[in-house]
Amino acid sequence: WFATEPARRAGDYARAREILGEGLRHHPGHPTILYEFACFHALSGEREQALEYLRKAFAGDPKLRVHAEGDSDLDSIRDAIPGSTEAADG
Repeated sequence: WFATEPARRAGDYARAREILGEGLRHHPGHPTILYEFACFHALSGEREQALEYLRKAFAGDPKLRVHAEGDSDLDSIRDAIPGSTEAADG
């Protein structure tokens, strides 16, 4: 996922997802890669895709929920993050 940083900084989230796709091909189901996919979809305004990747990431590594609570990349979907306090309050 570090390879995505230049694309992230440039705001080229589609390119960042392409790079992540390579990683996912080599490491299918890797929770952190799935989490990063969720972030890039959220940053692109692709809510449903972001939530789907986030669910998969949480299933693979529940500790990612803690990280998600403070991750500004997920602000656009914060109200719907599975298990988040905002989703529970909403």
